[in-house]
Amino acid sequence: LHANRTLHEQDHPRAGRYQACQGAARFNNAPARFAYHAPDLGEHTDEILAELSLSGEDVAGLRQRGVVR
Repeated sequence: LHANRTLHEQDHPRAGRYQACQGAARFNNAPARFAYHAPDLGEHTDEILAELSLSGEDVAGLRQRGVVR
């Protein structure tokens, strides 16, 4: 993994420094970019529920019942 540069190190805002695997596809003259870290639990919940057309009231109800964080 080290010889073919599959592993790279990355910083997570809460978890600190960690190693991750690069994707298998490699393209000439296009360096790999690692712009995103692994999301925290519930980090994208609001965006996903908005895409599903849930209202703020619906989301509040789900949070109140412990369905989402």
